[in-house]
Amino acid sequence: MKKRLHGPPGISRRPAVNKLGRPLEEIALDFIPQFSSDDCLVVNVAGLLAEYGKRKGLDLGLPRERIKEICGYTGGFGSQSTRIAPNLGIHLRNLRLGDYVDARESQGDQSSLARLRKIVPDEATSFPIVSLNKDYWSVQGHAKVKPKGEMEHTVIVLSVTDDEVAFFDPFQRQRAVESGAAIHRMPTTKFTSLWANDCLASKWILWLVERAKLSTLMAYQEGSNG
Repeated sequence: MKKRLHGPPGISRRPAVNKLGRPLEEIALDFIPQFSSDDCLVVNVAGLLAEYGKRKGLDLGLPRERIKEICGYTGGFGSQSTRIAPNLGIHLRNLRLGDYVDARESQGDQSSLARLRKIVPDEATSFPIVSLNKDYWSVQGHAKVKPKGEMEHTVIVLSVTDDEVAFFDPFQRQRAVESGAAIHRMPTTKFTSLWANDCLASKWILWLVERAKLSTLMAYQEGSNG
């Protein structure tokens, strides 16, 4: 049996929750630590689907191997960021959610700190995944990396202010998530520098967004099932 990272796809009857109506440490419980040193995007996409699905009353889960395909993941080489948004779009259309939820990305001149600040608190969006260059491994202080990290990394941003960015880093053990130690913080200027100078995809952001009111879809399905 193929292992799913969370529940079956489709509409759920679970009550919705507010995006920022919970402590950040509680939000992080929906996210997943890395299985390998190069699968940060795979687990972050799984976490994005889990948190957004839980909050919107949707089951968006996929088997781990399918998420690897969506991310263009190859062991030892990591993922291909440019493939993820189009592939997630196909997944959402297969669930007949394409008119209601969309996967979006931006990078380079299309991205800015102002855009990141807009996405994070928006109830219609997921928390954004962003890429950081390999210098991140030298400046972060919560993980011991041997040998020195040579790969770009991705994290999930949970809060952005003028002074500080709070984020979930999947490069940690499950017990850190469960103990509430999964949230890390960095001065905004330092974080922005690591984000803006990523050699593969400068200022890359990936997020989900509600295109039309999901309550309309749920009401229609309730009527169809009645």
